Amino acid sequence: MSLNLTFKNNIHITWNHGDDGGGSTHYVEFLNAIGAEKKYKNGLEWCAGLSAVAFSLLDAKTCENFVLMDIYEPALIKAQENAKINNIIDRVSIRICDKIDSLPVTDKFDLVVSNPPHVETDSWIDNSMPKLTKEEKDRNIRITVDKDWNLHKEFFKNITKYLNPNADLYISETNSHGFIIDWAKEVGLNLIEVFSAPALAKDTKTDAVILHFRYETKIY
Repeated sequence: MSLNLTFKNNIHITWNHGDDGGGSTHYVEFLNAIGAEKKYKNGLEWCAGLSAVAFSLLDAKTCENFVLMDIYEPALIKAQENAKINNIIDRVSIRICDKIDSLPVTDKFDLVVSNPPHVETDSWIDNSMPKLTKEEKDRNIRITVDKDWNLHKEFFKNITKYLNPNADLYISETNSHGFIIDWAKEVGLNLIEVFSAPALAKDTKTDAVILHFRYETKIY
């Protein structure tokens, strides 16, 4: 089943069931958190899925170019088709991978956005959604589970070498995010602000936020 969304300035995207990890409603919270004043040249959407956050920022002219990164190839192929239909294919690149360290060394970003998986084990799915079919469960595991937080750990271990000085990162997380802030601080990412994320909270049935980090570097 194909779904669709048109942003304020008429960029239009479609996607298939299974591509969306919440970005189709959650993107508004990123727009609000980032605001309209600051402009970026090169952005990365980590765990992009249907890439609604990136497309909304391209639509708002907040960011000129985006790399879309995800392990789920069908969603990124569809995102690439959306970029072509909207005549912005020259401003959108896809990276089919699940490790930041797999990105080309030439990739450098001023902005990183992400709505990554927020659950450590799939037992949460068994407890909260016990009547899912195997196909539905597999989809929910792919979208919601970061086993042992390995995706997050790899992200924070490697992301700074892809960041330009003073790059901004906006990452949505659920209520258990204190240790994620600690991981960010360990690699030189300073917490700037915490925004509430009611759309994500509604989807996940828990408190949710967008964490704004900045890679502040000293220039001598």
